[in-house]
Amino acid sequence: MIEKKDYQGPLYAPHPDLYEKRRQLGLHKNSSNVPPMKAPIGTYAEQRKERLQSIVDDYLQDPDVTSVMLYEDMKDCLEDIISYHELNKRKAQDILEYMAGKVATNVDTDSGSVNTYEYATDITMQDISNFQRGNSL
Repeated sequence: MIEKKDYQGPLYAPHPDLYEKRRQLGLHKNSSNVPPMKAPIGTYAEQRKERLQSIVDDYLQDPDVTSVMLYEDMKDCLEDIISYHELNKRKAQDILEYMAGKVATNVDTDSGSVNTYEYATDITMQDISNFQRGNSL
């Protein structure tokens, strides 16, 4: 029988009594009785629902969280998603307009004040050549 003493080892090491209990249960090192890790199963939709359920459960289990806090956090998340997609929609529209030759714009800016310049679509290569020689457009 192992004499029980107060464990004074590092906090991350298992308690010595644990080794004896594992031997009794047949779970000692290199045992084939250790069950394999649970692999994710189910469709993507099922996994997504399980993640959502876990998050909602996290809110419900916290004694400091109210239902209003859950509601407000969900609302904030949805507003963030909407804002993100509006910004990317605007960037995509700017790129499309630039490709169509309608405007020149800085499509990488995140600010609302985007610099735009009207394209001089009526200028020909002959006009550019004349300008380089000192003639005005």
